[in-house]
Amino acid sequence: MPERGGGPVAGDESIHFSPRGERPILGLCPTLWVCTFGSWPGNRMSHGRDKNPADAKQPLSVGELRAPMHRDEAIWKLEVMSRRGRLPGFRKTLTGCGVAAHGKPFDMVMYLDGVDREGGQAAFTTRLELERRVPTIAAIIFVLTVFPGVLLTDSFMRLHLDFYVKWTNDGLQTWWWYIPLSVVSLVWAWFSAIAKSKKSGAESGEQGLEKIAAELGGTVLKDGAETGGVAAADPEAAA
Repeated sequence: MPERGGGPVAGDESIHFSPRGERPILGLCPTLWVCTFGSWPGNRMSHGRDKNPADAKQPLSVGELRAPMHRDEAIWKLEVMSRRGRLPGFRKTLTGCGVAAHGKPFDMVMYLDGVDREGGQAAFTTRLELERRVPTIAAIIFVLTVFPGVLLTDSFMRLHLDFYVKWTNDGLQTWWWYIPLSVVSLVWAWFSAIAKSKKSGAESGEQGLEKIAAELGGTVLKDGAETGGVAAADPEAAA
């Protein structure tokens, strides 16, 4: 093993970082974003890379809403409902609207994409997406806390463990083992939080969709069967 120039100096508590060791941490935040939301923000407008759209992951849905009115009228009623404080997170979109679907620890948005059908009726398909602001802030905080953690851990280990001082003087660097452990634990915690958020957000979305169906006098279809709304609760009232 080649000798290191000058050798380690006893009592030297400086920490040496290799540029190669920092690159995985710098790339962790974009990796978490792409794995969570499906693509980097700038790539959402480009469809050239999607060779087979049928292979794309299907969006999370909580059912389909059928309303006995035109789409614009239904959206207007939902907007009035939100102004009265009964529909949080309402927002208009090009194809319909979106409402809040509360999840833990991250909230989601339930989008209703509507089309008019014959007979003066409207059909709304649903899709759930994570609200990006809080997950993005959390991912940035996770990444930024890794490097200070190396410094704090190195200082603590040197202060309380004599054998660790000897190991570091012999060439061991704290980031060699701290960064891999941090990355593994952060990735596990991140995807666990995303899974819990999608599950709780889907439950909240189902309740919200039934609430909307009751307000519009419509029905909720899930897997081809009526699960909520006026028609599901009282078939004679819908007739």
